[in-house]
Amino acid sequence: MCTNPWRIRTSICTTCTTGTATSAAGTDASRTRTGTSTDGCATGIRIIPTCITATGTSKLAAFATESHVADLKVLGISGSLRKASFNTAALRTCAELMPAGMTMTYARLDDIPIFNQDVFDAGLPESAKRFRAEVAAADGLLIASPEYNFSLSAALKNAIDWGSRPPNQVFQDKPIAIFSA
Repeated sequence: MCTNPWRIRTSICTTCTTGTATSAAGTDASRTRTGTSTDGCATGIRIIPTCITATGTSKLAAFATESHVADLKVLGISGSLRKASFNTAALRTCAELMPAGMTMTYARLDDIPIFNQDVFDAGLPESAKRFRAEVAAADGLLIASPEYNFSLSAALKNAIDWGSRPPNQVFQDKPIAIFSA
């Protein structure tokens, strides 16, 4: 049984073997990070669970090993429909910073109709089918969404509604990270 379920990598590290980090200014980063680095410091700070034992999380566990990072297909989902969206720009920046070989595709939400159970039961609209297929094909999701009235955007909530309906809930056992710009 693992006693340290988190592998932490730091960008500027004075002692990689303990994971104690310093800031760019050389001062203590005021957070002790445990774990070890076998290949020196990595770019950025990543916290990756390595002791996942639940069924269906093998992709997340594989994510913790550097040798598998290049094999991951990430679906970027922006909750903003705005052309000049900061969240979409942040997603694109994340894609530029990914390790070589790791790929990101982007989901389109602007053409997905408002969820209606009657429509779902009669047959999914093509845009909802496309979105569900994109989520199912991805190894993980990176979601960027603005905060509207203390919640997610309506476009993102609607897409989640289409993807989370049984049978074949496409989000099930899928590693997901969400942020707001």
